[in-house]
Amino acid sequence: MDRKWQQTKWIIPVVLPLILFMLFNSFYSVPLLRRSIVQEKESQIKDLTYMGVSVLEHFYSMEEEGQLSRRDAQMHARSLVQDLRFGPEGKDYYWINDFDPTIIVHPFRSDLEGMDLRTGQDGEYLQLFESFVETAESQGEGYVEYEWQYYGDQERMEPKLSYVKAFEPWGWIIGTGLYLDDVENAAQSQRNIIFIVILTGLQLLLAAGVIYKIIDNKRKQTWCEIDE
Repeated sequence: MDRKWQQTKWIIPVVLPLILFMLFNSFYSVPLLRRSIVQEKESQIKDLTYMGVSVLEHFYSMEEEGQLSRRDAQMHARSLVQDLRFGPEGKDYYWINDFDPTIIVHPFRSDLEGMDLRTGQDGEYLQLFESFVETAESQGEGYVEYEWQYYGDQERMEPKLSYVKAFEPWGWIIGTGLYLDDVENAAQSQRNIIFIVILTGLQLLLAAGVIYKIIDNKRKQTWCEIDE
């Protein structure tokens, strides 16, 4: 028993770091990476939403100064917000709804524009837009995480994080968001790296064990020949 322990105790210093590495990355490193990316997105979409609000404020000021009627000011604001794009591929967008909620502008769902979701046939969206309204009513602005179609692909649903802000003069809520699919991809990549490192470590451990066994057998064979 003591001899076997002496022969195998070297495995512990090799396996233990692998186990600690796996636990550290599973419970700390990967969640930390995910949270870091999400925080970056939170900051970005908040700034972008404020940029969208500045567009509404510009046309509202023209209304206040008598340069435009409310109808014309809102028409110009809707048109500009409809065309605003950002992001690496220029596909990220803004939308506007009111407190009813009725969708006023949505670049990828123009079929929903002008629809009161409480009475429309698309009741599946009612709960989501009511959450935008609730956030705007209770806090004035804030984050909402949910699932939404991936840009123009209505068959593909992806997690999305958005920031909404009330524009009180017109009773509107403007928002924008970013998809979180890249967050999960980054986390999965990190997990894959962990798996590769652990697998490589186990392979090296197995190879070391085989080499040790060969050397040990040769040593035993040599001692046997000497004894003879």
